[in-house]
Amino acid sequence: MMGDNAAEALPHVIMQTTVPLPMLGGELPLLVTGDQRGYVPVAALCHLMGVRPATYLSRWQRAPFWSEALKLMWQTPTRGRRAVWCLERHSLKDAMQSIDWRGIDPERREQLFAFSQEYEKLLQESYAGLLEEYRAFRRMLYRLLTTYARIAERLQSFRERLGLLLSRHAMDQVGAVLDEGERIISAGADFAATHVRAIEVADTLQTLARGSQDANVTEVTIPSISRADFDALTQHLDRFSAWQDRFDAFLQRYGIS
Repeated sequence: MMGDNAAEALPHVIMQTTVPLPMLGGELPLLVTGDQRGYVPVAALCHLMGVRPATYLSRWQRAPFWSEALKLMWQTPTRGRRAVWCLERHSLKDAMQSIDWRGIDPERREQLFAFSQEYEKLLQESYAGLLEEYRAFRRMLYRLLTTYARIAERLQSFRERLGLLLSRHAMDQVGAVLDEGERIISAGADFAATHVRAIEVADTLQTLARGSQDANVTEVTIPSISRADFDALTQHLDRFSAWQDRFDAFLQRYGIS
């Protein structure tokens, strides 16, 4: 496995998924890079076809389609995260045509033929779905950042203003609500910091705080995204929305707008 510095030098994989292949009784990993191109690990493709990667890797490296190949970090099923050679998804047809089918079991050969007729559609569907999830995550993260940046500035001024308007008992209640909001915002900001480069988060929040209209905040860089990341982001947004409803209800109770 490559060290951290070497891994950082590789093209960045923003998302990884697996494409179910019912005709083969298996699945194929699909990696998407920052330029939104899809790649399939050579080792996974060879395993699917029942051939040795070492045999075909050297052969494919001399083929014209290899010019599109990349070495990428792949989260393998059993051996952790590794740097592996990957074929650009549109190169799979050329790669499969170069296989010596005589060494493959006849039944498996028929299955692979069926796969060769359908794989482009299957990969395209998975690829399109993956990109849509990625873009949805970016939109949700942008919403989290902009909302938190706006509200975080207002919490302290709310605390000071309400202290002049409310009784001590009411202020104790609203203080607890404001404290809860600050905890939710802090947790959400910590989550965002793990998905956006620290300097870009700082620059984005500073620009938003200045009220700039030209901040290209939707183009911040986001690391690899998992289903757990999606679920966690949704939970952060849901918690904040629920808190905001409670806070608005409190203000309405005391006739404060």
